[in-house]
Amino acid sequence: MATTFHTRILTAEGEIFEGATTSLIARSRDGYFGILANHAPMIASLVPGKLVLKDGNGKESVFCMSGGLLEVRDNELRILADSAELPGDIDYDRACRAEERARERLGGRGQGVDLDRALLALLRAINRKKTTEEYRHV
Repeated sequence: MATTFHTRILTAEGEIFEGATTSLIARSRDGYFGILANHAPMIASLVPGKLVLKDGNGKESVFCMSGGLLEVRDNELRILADSAELPGDIDYDRACRAEERARERLGGRGQGVDLDRALLALLRAINRKKTTEEYRHV
C-alpha cells in the first residue's frame, strides 16, 4: 500500500475534499507539479488548471481549479482554492460563452478593458472546457 498524506481542499463555499491521499498533481505558473507523501515544505500559487489526486484507496479524482494557494507541511497538504469543480458539474455551454466574451474583450482592446482580468477569464473558460471535454467526453 502506498504511503499517504492528509489533504484538504477548501473553497469559499466550504470543504470539497478531505482525506488520505497518495498523490496530487496541480498547476502553478511554472507548470504542473506533483506531491507525494513526505514532500518538503512548500507554498505554491495555483493558476487555472486541473487538479488530480489519488485517495488512499487509489481512486482518482479530478477537479477544475481556477487558482488558489497550496501549502505542504508536516505531511499535510492544504489548498485554498478560488473555485474548484468536478467535470460533471461544469456547464459546458456556459464555459463556451464565457470564452467568447473574454476573446471579444481581449480583441477589442478598447479603453476601460482590464486586459489582465480578461486574460484570466479566458484561461478559466478554456480550462473549464478542456477539463469537461477530457473527463466528461462532451
